[in-house]
Amino acid sequence: MAISTFSPRDHRRNRLGFVMDYVFFSVGLTFAGINTTLPAFAARLTVDPLLIGLVGAVWNCGWLLPQTFAARYLSTAPRKMPIILFFSWIGRPVFLLFALYLFLSGAVWPAATLLLLYLASFYFSFTDSITGVAWFDLLGKALSNRERGRFIGMGQAAAGILSIGAGVIIRWVLESSGLGFPNNYAVILVFADVCFLLSLAAIYLVREPLEKVASERQNMSDYLPGLVQLIRRDRMFLRVNVARVLIGLCGLASPFFAVYAIRVLNLPEGDVGWFAIAQTIGLAIAGLVLGSLAERRGSVSVVRIVGGIYLTAPIFVLAAGALGSNQMLSTLLMAAAFLMLGMGDGSIMLGFLNYILDIAPPDKRPIYVGLTNTLAGATVLFPFLGGLLVDGVGYGIVFVLAAVGVAAGWAVGASLPNLAVSPAGSDQSQAGISGP
Repeated sequence: MAISTFSPRDHRRNRLGFVMDYVFFSVGLTFAGINTTLPAFAARLTVDPLLIGLVGAVWNCGWLLPQTFAARYLSTAPRKMPIILFFSWIGRPVFLLFALYLFLSGAVWPAATLLLLYLASFYFSFTDSITGVAWFDLLGKALSNRERGRFIGMGQAAAGILSIGAGVIIRWVLESSGLGFPNNYAVILVFADVCFLLSLAAIYLVREPLEKVASERQNMSDYLPGLVQLIRRDRMFLRVNVARVLIGLCGLASPFFAVYAIRVLNLPEGDVGWFAIAQTIGLAIAGLVLGSLAERRGSVSVVRIVGGIYLTAPIFVLAAGALGSNQMLSTLLMAAAFLMLGMGDGSIMLGFLNYILDIAPPDKRPIYVGLTNTLAGATVLFPFLGGLLVDGVGYGIVFVLAAVGVAAGWAVGASLPNLAVSPAGSDQSQAGISGP
């Protein structure tokens, strides 16, 4: 296999493909939001906060837990594009099938509908988790470290702008008198899946450079102890993951923000659309401001502030509860909470995952990414635990506990060292074996 240099046209194709893929996928997640639309839908099927919180838990479980094991197989695969395409095609249409069920059944069996929501969420996130490990490896070798910060920022900014329109659509659909439950949520899920499939179409633009990979796959008996050694040996890897998990304690509370607004503050259900808009504006702000910061000062600059961003979200919700008699002010404070939640969510890839790509050896990139996301799998329990706590001690205590956990993660993340980055960046995309 002859090594060839990528042309400027190849780089343009890759940047365009990644940006379009990222934008459409992000807009799809606005329609199928695990902090907005999906918990609000579950709340129409059950009053049990534990079951509502389980929506986010099963989604995160499907996304995070399989990635270390997927990384073992992907570490010896020289081509990641076929893996991305295969698992995307078999996984992403699931919400279309679930929407079809809603149209045909009318959700007359709430328990069965809730179970199918769990299954659809888990299946989508599980298949996309395998795609995600391959996608991050493709991103790491196709774009340099400075290009990644710029690309992620551009993608988030564009996604934020388009997702404002998605939020308007969500609000209109939920308030439309012509679309009753569950058809209104079915329409929203159709919009989500269309965006996911447009994202898949965009990835076909990317040309994949090839890097050397391990010639033999490790036995599981060697692979798992090797992961433990990686955690013990690479202190920066350990610290960045501890910070990410602690900051993830925001997940104790965030799935209940929208439910709290509707049930406790008595805000209209249609305000879920405004909250989705606010969250995506936060994503756009993160892309514009923090993307530029990551490009100029490195991913660690984002890691050092993301905890502070997340910390403000439960604080705004607590303030909205304290001023619950003023509906307009409560709505603004809840929107501010979702704005900061969006900025925080938009900082994870710019900060933590970009930092992991910076410290990972090229031949171990899938393992670093997969193990990072599996360690973050601890956060899948947080919405579930949040549901237990809401049921036992109430919303306010849960929001305070989330704020304390995030503050601890902020302290760990702020102490991470900066990485030396050359002015030109480590342009790993300059050489590779030409893709088709």
